[in-house]
Amino acid sequence: MSPVLVDHSNNPIRAVPLRLRIQQWHRLEAIARTLDRSRNEVIEELLHWAEEAWRKDATPAQLASYEKHLKAVQEESTEAPTKKTRARK
Repeated sequence: MSPVLVDHSNNPIRAVPLRLRIQQWHRLEAIARTLDRSRNEVIEELLHWAEEAWRKDATPAQLASYEKHLKAVQEESTEAPTKKTRARK
């Protein structure tokens, strides 16, 4: 499955992040195929690993801030599941 990332502009500044996203997509897809797992499973495992590593060195203030932000984000996603976006020009 190919990513749905198409750059219709001639703006090189916009194209650079797009190329990086495609490279990241390719890396994720290669890992998923190597492990014979879904991309979502790989992402979840990477996030779990990164969070564990970060928590080891985090201060209590950072942990409290993280928990606060995590709770706020979770509430935002349940309150407004369908957010209107700007119309494309």
